Amino acid sequence: MHILITNDDGLQAEGLTILTQWAQKLGKVTVIAPVHQQSGTSHSINFHTPYSVEQVPFLSGVDAYAVDSTPTDCIRIGFGLLHIPCELVLSGINSGINVGVDTLYSGTSAAAAEAITFGCAGIAISTFPDSIREAANSLDSLWEFFKEKKLLERHPLYNVNIARDAKGIVFTRFGDAYIRDRFIDKGNHLFMADGYSVYQPGEQIEDDLHAVMNQYTSISPMTIDKTDYTILNELQRQ
Repeated sequence: MHILITNDDGLQAEGLTILTQWAQKLGKVTVIAPVHQQSGTSHSINFHTPYSVEQVPFLSGVDAYAVDSTPTDCIRIGFGLLHIPCELVLSGINSGINVGVDTLYSGTSAAAAEAITFGCAGIAISTFPDSIREAANSLDSLWEFFKEKKLLERHPLYNVNIARDAKGIVFTRFGDAYIRDRFIDKGNHLFMADGYSVYQPGEQIEDDLHAVMNQYTSISPMTIDKTDYTILNELQRQ
């Protein structure tokens, strides 16, 4: 298996190195990651200005490229420029959970989703900033779970959040927002977003946010199809 790995925390992020080291046991690995931090860039691409793509040293046995653009562009470079014969895209391990509506902003989730546009499966993997090393110890069992349930045979795109001290793995829907922003006046007409948690504790684990907060690793199937079929069918019946 040839695996393409990216992230949105940048090429120097610990989670990228950990995921790459682990993925080498599955097959050949190519890393294509942003030069700089790209959290919150969602599915954005750069088509206004040229940007650098440079092969760089990384881990032994791994071809690695630094891209001065977004995580989505990293995937586009992998398939469209470098023609990587990739069978699976892994994005992460992100420093911070990507749950609920907050995944709309996630470069990690978007990079995995971009793989689908090239006919390749994608898995986005995230965890809490202080549990990345702990999450690394969960990757074997997570992959065994994917194989046991034949998840990639059933569906090509998943968003995974690894819990602290996980009690197990559950399938989830996307829940409510975890983070909201207040805006700080920096003077001279400059404002900066300051994120804060709006999580309200609950025991239910049907959605990803509650599952992770209740110490369950969540797996949520994703789709890039934004069609609301319920409304579409209703409109077409008129």
